[in-house]
Amino acid sequence: MLLGLYSDQRPAPSHSPDEHLRVYPDGARILYNHAAGALSVSGIQTATVQAAVLVTVSCPETVITGNVTILGRLTVLGDVIARAKATVSGLFSYLAGMAGSGGAGGASTTISGNINHSGGALSSNGVTLHSHTHPDPHGGNTEPPR
Repeated sequence: MLLGLYSDQRPAPSHSPDEHLRVYPDGARILYNHAAGALSVSGIQTATVQAAVLVTVSCPETVITGNVTILGRLTVLGDVIARAKATVSGLFSYLAGMAGSGGAGGASTTISGNINHSGGALSSNGVTLHSHTHPDPHGGNTEPPR
């Protein structure tokens, strides 16, 4: 008996001379098309990549469909563009200022809970909260808040 020879009873899984296809008994398929430079893996339940030092994915675009869980620290060296809402359940810290706008449909910014501010001016529409005064009906201006 010769193993690995294809016949009419056991045809090759692919008839393309450009493809190398391995099909497993559970339906898993590993297909490499050298003409297209495309690798496809399908029909598997899980996949694990383990490396002792580093794993690099180097390509112009990466698309992930489904949820992503990162168990370690995430460091992003480029800009982050989030086109959906973002929920931060831990402490939200920033080091280089913060800027934003209300958004479409007249959305506003709402903060619930206490706000502690120190080390600078807190202003709204050109009025600085800690140094702001009002005209006093008895003459002059009121004292700034304490």
